[in-house]
Amino acid sequence: MKQKVILSLGSNIGNRMENIRAAEALIATAIGDVVSKSSYYETAPWGKLDQDGFINSVLVVKTDDMPFELMVKIQEIEQTLGRQKIEHWGPRVIDIDIIFYSNWIVHKEDLVIPHPHIQDRNFVMRPILDIEKNIMHPKLNKTIEELYLDSPDQSEVQKL
Repeated sequence: MKQKVILSLGSNIGNRMENIRAAEALIATAIGDVVSKSSYYETAPWGKLDQDGFINSVLVVKTDDMPFELMVKIQEIEQTLGRQKIEHWGPRVIDIDIIFYSNWIVHKEDLVIPHPHIQDRNFVMRPILDIEKNIMHPKLNKTIEELYLDSPDQSEVQKL
């Protein structure tokens, strides 16, 4: 049975928009049907501020992949596009995060779903508002819209 997954995409190295679009195409080929996608947003870096800004977006994908299988495919897509993990929260050609996997809660050493920092990151929540504002966070029992309105993140998220 296909599961609904929300993925967050970000890029701040090279042709950022081309990187995002290449990731979208690979996701559609390797993971499943892209049923909706957000607008693109220009965002300030988060966590490590001394780097270029990002372009971020969100995809809703229907997939047959189980969470760990999905994570492996995402890592393969990131590597295909040239991602190198050099420093935590550092610059990257592409970053793809699993935000939600249906309403599942996964808490393993290598994988946490829902993503543990959703509620702290406007660059993730704002694009989700474009397509799934009433989705309920299965652990925090609040909608994305409620989390966004309560967010401590003061960074700007500009629609392109």
